[in-house]
Amino acid sequence: MSAPTTPFNAANPSFLITSSSTPAPPPASAPPFPSPSTFDVIPPLHTLLTRLLTTTTQPPDHNPTHTVEPESGKWIEIQQLPTEASRLKIKLQKARMAILALPDVDRTCEEQEVEIRELEERVGKLRNVLKGLAEAHGNDQSVGQGN
Repeated sequence: MSAPTTPFNAANPSFLITSSSTPAPPPASAPPFPSPSTFDVIPPLHTLLTRLLTTTTQPPDHNPTHTVEPESGKWIEIQQLPTEASRLKIKLQKARMAILALPDVDRTCEEQEVEIRELEERVGKLRNVLKGLAEAHGNDQSVGQGN
């Protein structure tokens, strides 16, 4: 009777059996994710809208009681909005491109659910193999102790 075979999975080195003379291969590296600041568009949008709304609700005066956030600079006029908004548009375009560059972003939920079910079945089979090996190992020890 032949022993059950376990598929080789280089992405998960915990299933690899190695001796001290053969080191395990390094795990496959995940693609680098964009920094969180790539997707942080709310503060710049808030600053832009605040600068615009402050201008439309009350005319700017040189009274020191009015405070403007340091990163916002000064109030803007509606004519300056396209120029000021271009930075935000560029940031949104970069975020969109970063998302499209991620692996498997084009897969549907159904495809992912099918893969999850297949992987859960595989895990179940591997657990059964491990149980069988543990039982066989336990039986071998008890037989060896009886001699």
